[in-house]
Amino acid sequence: MHLLHRFFCPPPPPPQPHPILSSPHLSHHITLRQQPSAMSSDALSGLRLGGGTVEDGEEDGGETERMYSWEGALDMSWVNVKMDEEGRLISEGQDQDEHLRRRQHEANRRKLALGQCVRRGLIRYLFLGLDASASMREIDLKPERLRMALKLCQEFVKEYFDQNPISQLGLMVTKQGEAERLTDLSANPKSHIAKLQDYALRHRAEGEASLQNLLELALSSLRAIPDYGNREVVLMYGSLTTCDPGDIFETLKKLVKARVRVSIISLSAEMYICRKVCEDTNGTYSIALDGKHLADLLMAQVAPPPTTTTAASKGPLYMDMVLMGFPNRVHTPNAPTLAFDGANPPRPTTVAYVCPRCQARVADLPTACNICTLPLVSSSHLARSYHHLFPVTQYTEVPPTEQKELDTCHACLRHFDVASLKVVRLQCPTCQRVFCLDCDMYIHESLHNCPGCCG
Repeated sequence: MHLLHRFFCPPPPPPQPHPILSSPHLSHHITLRQQPSAMSSDALSGLRLGGGTVEDGEEDGGETERMYSWEGALDMSWVNVKMDEEGRLISEGQDQDEHLRRRQHEANRRKLALGQCVRRGLIRYLFLGLDASASMREIDLKPERLRMALKLCQEFVKEYFDQNPISQLGLMVTKQGEAERLTDLSANPKSHIAKLQDYALRHRAEGEASLQNLLELALSSLRAIPDYGNREVVLMYGSLTTCDPGDIFETLKKLVKARVRVSIISLSAEMYICRKVCEDTNGTYSIALDGKHLADLLMAQVAPPPTTTTAASKGPLYMDMVLMGFPNRVHTPNAPTLAFDGANPPRPTTVAYVCPRCQARVADLPTACNICTLPLVSSSHLARSYHHLFPVTQYTEVPPTEQKELDTCHACLRHFDVASLKVVRLQCPTCQRVFCLDCDMYIHESLHNCPGCCG
């Protein structure tokens, strides 16, 4: 039976070589990997098989491991290329930091040139509103929208009173279809920051936002503001809906009649009603793209807005006199006295300021007297407020042909590289002093005084 099976069944075909394994290139590749010493290192490094090159790898057991280019890590060279504001591509290795500083310098110069042609109000009464609805739980802004917004609000309060020392500010939030006033209008930044920190610890985002209730609450306080003051509302809004008890367009008419300027920064998509409110009240409507963009949009509200023609018909441009008091400073180290501290109860202090009208004592400046409501300021506060009306003159860039003798910055005493023409040198047209790019940005954004002209 075994013999018959072998007789009638055909013999199995002989084994055929694998078409890929029999390739001369691959066999040569295997030979190279198994016997690296058979060829010289120069031949191995210059050999190209199927579009790849042999590269040196890590040493293992005293022998050098050879690797091909396709076996190595992916080199994503396009990650280092970025785009500037005008759509030009920049590489990180090609003076990107210097390029960004130049672009920011040009933007500041355009902003400064615009600011010299408009009128601005110095005394501002602003309500900073915040959406605390359930939409602020989103984590697209780390750690979440509400936490980041509260942190940015604290930075805004510091910068606002630094640039507007004779102005006042109040805080408001909206959630669960209602609006709440956290702090009244005052010139005490410490109380506002403390309230924001306390709110971040004790409350969380919940419910629906109500745009109408927040605007009505702000309008009820801003109606009593004198005509010389700028009435403003800045709102950070993250919800895509608004839960209103009535017709919000009627509230919009009241805002326009009371000359209240509303600016909204949206943390989500654009809403028609938000844009409508901002356009009718001559405010600004912006949509934040990320955390840094949100901070830039909020800090852009620090500078006083231009005075519109509607508001200029009566009020800021035609006010003859604004009564203000310049109190005397009293220091009693051995006998603390009670002094008013804004809206807080009086507290004992050794340093106080005496109101020139009613002789009441307040703890800090600037503020309004709790007895006679006279605005109390100091001369330095007025000087810091006027830089919005009289900004520092724009510095002119020195041509490369005249840069040889200008080798030191007048402000930071930095030595310029005379051989390099990439270093920007800027000259004050009044005092003819030369400054570097970083000092120019610091002078026009924070200092607001030319060191060469003052010295």
